[in-house]
Amino acid sequence: MRTKTQHPDPAPSGTASETEGLTAAGPPEAAHEGLKAIQGGSEAIHDAPGDAPDAGTDAPGDAVLLIGESMTRMRVMMGRRVISKMAIARAAPSLDLSQLDVLDVVRRIGAEGGEASVGAVAEAMRLDPSRGSRMVAELVSLKLLRRQACQGDGRRSILRLTAEGDHLMGEIRAIKHGLIASATEDWSQEERLAFSALFSRFLDGLAQSYPPPSDSAAG
Repeated sequence: MRTKTQHPDPAPSGTASETEGLTAAGPPEAAHEGLKAIQGGSEAIHDAPGDAPDAGTDAPGDAVLLIGESMTRMRVMMGRRVISKMAIARAAPSLDLSQLDVLDVVRRIGAEGGEASVGAVAEAMRLDPSRGSRMVAELVSLKLLRRQACQGDGRRSILRLTAEGDHLMGEIRAIKHGLIASATEDWSQEERLAFSALFSRFLDGLAQSYPPPSDSAAG
């Protein structure tokens, strides 16, 4: 029997830019198209046989089981990369999804005040350094990234988005924010802030238990 996921009333949020992005206006037709595709994956998981835990229980173990069920649903839905595929098809059909991920990591590291070196990008994406270096070189050749000498160490290069790269990421953010706004349109602002905080905290916890690959790891 199909069940409906209940949204708890969790507690408060990440950065201002993240929470403001939840209400940012994106292309509505693209957002609803993407939301419909994602909901299809969600319904498939709900219809699948299995012993789902009772959402009404307060036992800590059952709460962990509920999170596990939600992660399975999310893996199926996000595995389709609906948002990124829509953005690439519209703005940069020659790119693949992994290249888009590199651009987003460079943007995020810079926004957080860090230095987006090749090594930092590889670590953030859990790639071995050689593969990370190849991907960066491809994006530099496509004029979506540029190398800039590090002020503290002239032997090191810091990666920056070019004007073209920045424009592409802006378009992708608009589509993503429109989709999130559609998916949470019946949530209160407090619920959105709470979810963004707890989800970010959850991902931080996962990242701490998932060490980056060594230099010898396969890419």
